[in-house]
Amino acid sequence: MIKALLLLSLFICSFARADSPYLNLFGGYGAHNQESMEDSSTRPTGLAYGVGIGRRLLFYEFELNISKGKYTSEIEHDGQSNTLINDQLQVALALNFYLITKLYLRLGYSLTSLEQTTETPVTGASGEGLAKEYGLKDEKVDGVMLGGGYSLISAPKMSIYLQYEYFMLSSIKATQHLMSAGMRWYF
Repeated sequence: MIKALLLLSLFICSFARADSPYLNLFGGYGAHNQESMEDSSTRPTGLAYGVGIGRRLLFYEFELNISKGKYTSEIEHDGQSNTLINDQLQVALALNFYLITKLYLRLGYSLTSLEQTTETPVTGASGEGLAKEYGLKDEKVDGVMLGGGYSLISAPKMSIYLQYEYFMLSSIKATQHLMSAGMRWYF
């Protein structure tokens, strides 16, 4: 029985990279949901891209990523059209748990810097009303990150993957979704 379990574990481990550091490049499409914007049905969306480093240890990966995103949404305030801009810089520390060779779950922690503005500056009482209605302010927040991914192509020195991440930014009552594609280069 012990020999069978040992052989099974060796068989499973043969499919995993033993100990591989890597460089990660990714880009994707994301959305920002904030409670203060729900009444107006405003949901900024846009592109995000980033870079990271990590290390694969059998069925786990530890990653440190930094990403930049710009999410926009059309709004109307006091009869004037404008564009809401949500610029963000995000640093995330994540742990990927491989369920099978190519499918993984993701758990992590993120620090996010948000700059929320409008394309056309609005000043005075109208600007204060706009900031209050949409909850516009610059914030530095942290939160938990959950997600998952799938490696489409795995080669000895690289991996191409699809990944979904869900960020919970509870201090500003916001969530973010990011669907991305990326490439890991193992060295």
